Amino acid sequence: MNNENKESGIATGNVNEEEELLKLEEFTVDNEKILLPLYDIELQEELDRRMGAGIDAFYSNEYEKAKEIFGRYKSDPLHMLGYGALDFMIALITFDKEKIADSLKTLDSIERKASKQIDRINADEKKAGNSTGLLSKLHRKKEKKIINAKLRATIIKAECNLLSAALLLFQENMVSFVKAAFNLKKVWNGYYSCWNEIKDNLEESRKVMDKHTFNGILFGVGSSKLLLSVLPPRVLSIISIFGFVGDREQGMDLLNQCTKERNLYTPMALSTQLFYYSIFNSLAPASVSHDTEIGKQLIDKGLEMYPNSAIQLYFKGRFARLAHDMEASTEALTLGNEAQNYYIELNRLFQYELVLNYVVKQEWDKSLELLDIIIESKYYSEIFFLYLAGVINCIKHDIEKTREYFKKSEELYKKNQGKMIDIEQYSQGIIQRIREDNYTDAETAVLEFMYLWDSIPCMDKKSLEMALELKKKDDDDNDNDNNNNNIGTSKESLKSSSSSINYSSKKAIEKEYVYRLIIGSIYRELERYDDSIKILESILQSKHLFPKKSYILPFANLELGILYTNTKDFTKAQKYFSKIKSYKGFFMEFRYA
Repeated sequence: MNNENKESGIATGNVNEEEELLKLEEFTVDNEKILLPLYDIELQEELDRRMGAGIDAFYSNEYEKAKEIFGRYKSDPLHMLGYGALDFMIALITFDKEKIADSLKTLDSIERKASKQIDRINADEKKAGNSTGLLSKLHRKKEKKIINAKLRATIIKAECNLLSAALLLFQENMVSFVKAAFNLKKVWNGYYSCWNEIKDNLEESRKVMDKHTFNGILFGVGSSKLLLSVLPPRVLSIISIFGFVGDREQGMDLLNQCTKERNLYTPMALSTQLFYYSIFNSLAPASVSHDTEIGKQLIDKGLEMYPNSAIQLYFKGRFARLAHDMEASTEALTLGNEAQNYYIELNRLFQYELVLNYVVKQEWDKSLELLDIIIESKYYSEIFFLYLAGVINCIKHDIEKTREYFKKSEELYKKNQGKMIDIEQYSQGIIQRIREDNYTDAETAVLEFMYLWDSIPCMDKKSLEMALELKKKDDDDNDNDNNNNNIGTSKESLKSSSSSINYSSKKAIEKEYVYRLIIGSIYRELERYDDSIKILESILQSKHLFPKKSYILPFANLELGILYTNTKDFTKAQKYFSKIKSYKGFFMEFRYA
């Protein structure tokens, strides 16, 4: 750890397993021991130093050490929040319902501890006869220590709700969205009750608060502002009733201020910024403008602080992919996978990301090697990964292996009916489609995987051209590259036969237009805009051919909206983006949102 970290009082190096516990006073409520609010500044700073040791251990892959440090002071809400962050991380990367439920329960317990601490502070405040605003009290030496403790407990409560909201939002269902909205209401109320007291004069407020509490407010308001600025419209429509307003620029500015001096919230503020540049942007890589230079500077800063951090390497791997540098992405993800072996779930996350890279690079053997590890460990969705392994084996013309993987996927799907997520339902449709094609067209399925998992906007020119060559057309009528007029001919022939078509033929038609959608997207990325427009417009003209739940039409409108945004024809872009609003309840809608 560098000298700056040591001077900040939060370095890990001075904390060891033999160090004596601090003599802290506790009180008991409902048979639960809770740390008495600390009005002793020296004691608070020493406790913060030890908390900082746990944070540094966490970001340095020393998870066992972090758990041990956080667990030393189980009556302190802040230390227990560090412990809860470990559960949160695993719940978020596994999407395991039980782990999510356990993490939400832990965060709720920590929030209650902080609430009881605030109750005790209020009682102390009442004894002191205080009745004016928080900031005015902070300027009065007598009450400063009391109010500083209250602000600290308030931001801990808000942070618990922020983490809970994040878990709920990533579950992608309406019930969870509604619950997340109420959590965000608590976040807003908590952080903004503190923010309203300090926002008019930040520099003056900084002088009368401890730096960790002050930066905790900056972190909380900044991260919530940033989160609100990137939520999908469906979620925003729910939370708008509470008057929440996102502001990306203000959020980033507050997070930047939080990282200027080393404090307990510096790594988390930096991680939030990296999450925006590498994760949020990757959810819609073709439709967002991500500043690669700023993102690179943040990545470098994180790795300078924690050179071998699996978390920082994960951000680097995701960001490098967004920047069209698949080699750098693969290198970072490989290093991240090797950096720790404490949380096997974290290794599986790295391996999953590497599978995406290997599929894009069409390195099938490497993909299958990792998929077999993931399947054996039952990470995330065994049903989905079995389907993907089957598709890749089909491309390799190993039909026996393909049948084996598909069979296992279908058996698990039937066994778990009623508990399915979108991608598992999707996988079964693709298995059926490939089987009906007599295992002759897995290429479309692989391209569809690349498309729906947002890989195409991350490809460089070579990878895009490789994707175009992946599926060789069987006849000239469907050759969109060299004979665009044939699109119309093919479309008319499809129209004329659609009324007497059987189920298998409908699936074939849908597959053909899925392929055209993907090719249109690839042409857009290659800036072959005329070719892309012809293909995408032909899809919209054939709208009667697709079932209502098909994602083809809304995605085709999205592609055209993005294309015209890229060419700065904003009138046409708005025309296609506006059409999107009319599509509801189609398959993969959550991925689309």
